[in-house]
Amino acid sequence: MEEDQTADNEKRDSAPEAVDANKMPAVPNFEGPKDGGNQPKQEGGPTAMPAYQKWNLGITIAGSMLALMGLFALIKQTYVMVDQNKLMIEQLKQTDRNLRLDQRAWLTSSRFRLIAEPEAGKPIHVDYFIQNSGKTPALDYYSQPVLFLASGMPGMQKFEEPKTFVSRSIVPPGSAGTASATLPIMLAELELSHYRSRADHLFIHAILRYRDIFGRVHWTTVCAYHTWGNPLDMFQYCASGNEMDQGQDQK
Repeated sequence: MEEDQTADNEKRDSAPEAVDANKMPAVPNFEGPKDGGNQPKQEGGPTAMPAYQKWNLGITIAGSMLALMGLFALIKQTYVMVDQNKLMIEQLKQTDRNLRLDQRAWLTSSRFRLIAEPEAGKPIHVDYFIQNSGKTPALDYYSQPVLFLASGMPGMQKFEEPKTFVSRSIVPPGSAGTASATLPIMLAELELSHYRSRADHLFIHAILRYRDIFGRVHWTTVCAYHTWGNPLDMFQYCASGNEMDQGQDQK
């Protein structure tokens, strides 16, 4: 009997002890706080930009605007400088033109002289003298004259540049004694009659061609006439035909 009691005690000792469910310890919750704990609660929209990012963005925009303003100011200044340079260049060109006009040679005819009054069978010609009223020499000077008899006031002769070589000379400034001469002509009896009746006059047309020290080509046209019975050196200038290039020089 003692053996049976001993066996019952061993079974009780080896069997698991019954636990009251109400007395069991609570199991820790490892899911974390469902409301986010101390984290800020998001309500609908995106996360708000931190203040330092707002400052950085504002500084970037302001810097960009300042850069654009500086660029516009630079462009405006560039246009102003371009306009000033154009004005300066034009002023320099005008100064150069004025200098050329002031320093260049200016050739005109100063006086004429008929070698003798025309007679039948005798050739005549007219000497004419050139003066340089400019401040520098006239280079490569030559002239193309023509002597003829006409009534009224004929139109100016048209002169083409010679296709063959012609003698050229230099007319110094202040000179009034450079002489040229027309080719000789002879008048027929009828022409002499008209001339001596003063119905016709003895005309000289000429063009003076030369170059200034700046390499520009210039010209002067001459028109004058002599009336029978007047002194041989008495000529009158025509109402038109005495012109100069007026500085419209060409190379």
